[in-house]
Amino acid sequence: MAEGRGQRAARRAWPSLEGRGLDWSLALGAVALGVLGYVLGDRTDWTEGFGYDGRLYGELAKNFPSAVFGDGAVVPPGIGPYDGPEMAGLDSYYAYRIVPSGIVWLLLEVLPLSASTANVVAGFAALNAAMFGLAVFCWCRSADLIGLGDRAKLLGAIGLVVNFAALKSGSYYPVLTDQFALGMGALSLYLWLRGSIRWLALCVVATSFAWPLHLVVGALLLLFPPPTDLRGGVEAGHRETSPGWRPAPFGLVIGALAGLAAIVALTVFALQGYEQSSRTEQLPVFPLSAAVTGLYIFAVIAFLLPRNGIAGLLAPLRSLRVRRIAITVAMVAAILVAGALLTRREGFATQQLVKDALWSSTLDPGLFLVVLVGYFGPLLLFVYADLPRVAADAWRLGPAMVGILGIGLLGALLTQPRVVTNVVPFLVLAGVLAARRLYPLTRNSLLLFFAGSLLLSRIWLPIGDMGLDGELEKFPDQAYFMASGTWTTPSMWAAQLGGLALISLGLWMAARSRRPGLAP
Repeated sequence: MAEGRGQRAARRAWPSLEGRGLDWSLALGAVALGVLGYVLGDRTDWTEGFGYDGRLYGELAKNFPSAVFGDGAVVPPGIGPYDGPEMAGLDSYYAYRIVPSGIVWLLLEVLPLSASTANVVAGFAALNAAMFGLAVFCWCRSADLIGLGDRAKLLGAIGLVVNFAALKSGSYYPVLTDQFALGMGALSLYLWLRGSIRWLALCVVATSFAWPLHLVVGALLLLFPPPTDLRGGVEAGHRETSPGWRPAPFGLVIGALAGLAAIVALTVFALQGYEQSSRTEQLPVFPLSAAVTGLYIFAVIAFLLPRNGIAGLLAPLRSLRVRRIAITVAMVAAILVAGALLTRREGFATQQLVKDALWSSTLDPGLFLVVLVGYFGPLLLFVYADLPRVAADAWRLGPAMVGILGIGLLGALLTQPRVVTNVVPFLVLAGVLAARRLYPLTRNSLLLFFAGSLLLSRIWLPIGDMGLDGELEKFPDQAYFMASGTWTTPSMWAAQLGGLALISLGLWMAARSRRPGLAP
C-alpha cells in the first residue's frame, strides 16, 4: 500500500538522541582511520601516487572544468608519465566516473591550494576519509530506523571500515572512486529507509557518475519503498528459528537452470581456448571450478526467489506507484543523457570486461568467494552461513533489498570484489541481522570479531613500491593484487582460503557452543 504522510513522518521521527553520541564517535573514528592511513600507511609508487586508473582521475582533478566540459586534454589511465597523442574529452567508460575528481578539484580551488600531484593525492585521501565517516554515520542512523541496538551498530561499523578495502586499498591506492561509492551507498540505504525520495534520487544521480552500477541500485530503491513496519519485520526475522534449508520448487528449478547455463557457458569458453587478458596462472581443475561457480549461482537464486513462485515475483510489480515510476524514469533518462553529452568517444567494451571477469571465477575453485570475503571482511561469512534466513530478511525489507542483495552476491562472480563496493552497506545490514541471530553480541564477541577483521584486513602487511615492471603475480605487487581475484595467484588463493577456513571453523564452533540471543 502507498505510504501516507503520517507514516512517513513517524518513520522520520524514529531516530532518538540517545544514540547520537555513539554515532558521532564511530563516524569520527572512521574518519580518523582514513587520515591515519594516509599519514602512516604506504602508497603506490605508480605515477607519483596516482596509480593506474588514478592517473586519469588525478589529472582530471587538476583541470576538471576544461577537461570535462571543454576541450582540455585528458590523460588516459596508465603507469608513469603519459607521452602519447593528446586527447580531448572523456570516453564512454570514464564519463560516468567523474564526480570524485570534481570534488577534489573544487576542494583545491576553495582552500586554495595548487593543483600539484601531492595535493591531489591528499585531496582524494581527505575525500576517502570523509566517505568512511559518512558510511559509518549513515549506517548508525539506518540501524536506528530498524531498531538495532548499539552493539549491532558497532558490529556494522567494523564490517564497513575494518577490512582490506578501507584500511589497505583506501590508503595505498587513494586516487580511485571506490570509497566515494561506499559512502554514497550507505547514504542511499539511509535515505531509502527514511523515505526521502527526492534526496535519494539526487544521491543516486551523484553516485552514478562515480559508480555506474549504482544506477540499477538506485532504480530499485526508488521503485520499491521499504515496508512501513521496519522494526516489526526485523524483530520477526530475529526471532525466526527455522533455518529454512529447503527452497521452494520454483527457486530450485530457476536456480538449477541458471547454474547449469553458467557451467555450459564456461565450458564453451574453455573448449574454445579462452584466455583472460591478465593471463593469470590457472589451476588445472577447471571442472571443479566451474562446478563451484554453478552451485553458487544455484544457491543464491534458489534462496532469493520468492517461495510462492511467479505470483511472488509479480506482486511487487502490482504495488508500483505512478509517482515513483515517473521519478525513476526521469532520473535514469537524465543520467543517460548527461553521460552521452559528456562522452566524446568509445571506451572499454563492457561486455568483454564482464566476460573476462566471469571467466576469472574458474582460475581457482571458489576464487571469487575467497577474495570477496578477504576484501570486505568476515561479516560476509554470516551472510553465507545463514543464507536462507538472510533471504527471508531481505523479503521482509522489500523487493528492492532482495534485488540489491542479488546484485551483491552474484556480482561477486566478476571476481574483482571492488565491483560491488556500492552495495556493501546493504550486505553489511544483511550480515548484522544474521550475526545477531547466530551469536549473542557480547563485548567479548565484538572484540574477537574486531581482531579477526583486523587480521584479515592485512593492515600488518606492508606493500611498498611495486615498480614499473607490471609483474602483478610476484611480490611486492601480489601483496596488493592478491585481493583483486583477476590477478590472484594459486598460492595466494590457497593462503587466503586457509585463513578463511580457520576463521569459519572458529565461528562455527562458537555458534555450536553459544545460544543465540539479542544483546541488551
